[in-house]
Amino acid sequence: MQFPAGLKSMAEPHVFFEQLVAEQRLDNGTWRKIRDGIRNEAIDLMVMAHVMAHLFGLTRISWDQPPAWARPWDVNSLVFRPDPKAEDVTPSLSPRQPSLAARVARSFADRLAT
Repeated sequence: MQFPAGLKSMAEPHVFFEQLVAEQRLDNGTWRKIRDGIRNEAIDLMVMAHVMAHLFGLTRISWDQPPAWARPWDVNSLVFRPDPKAEDVTPSLSPRQPSLAARVARSFADRLAT
């Protein structure tokens, strides 16, 4: 797995990475929290994104002409490139433009409905 530098917090602890190791699976199949005060949403979201990619055809992609969401980083229109000189690197969305997560969730819901 590769992690972009943009996921790294400016100060310790690096919350994203802390969340990836917030729980440990025991031999009996249950999970135990090993870091107090740290939740594990990052790993949950990574698993959900992986499932969504498979539902949208990750294993059937023709890499000669991949869909927009699977194109290389440098030419992918879905990749957010913050200005390194800017203080706030949070992308702003207009009130009429739903987030990518909302669009994917809506598309997934539409696919389930059919």
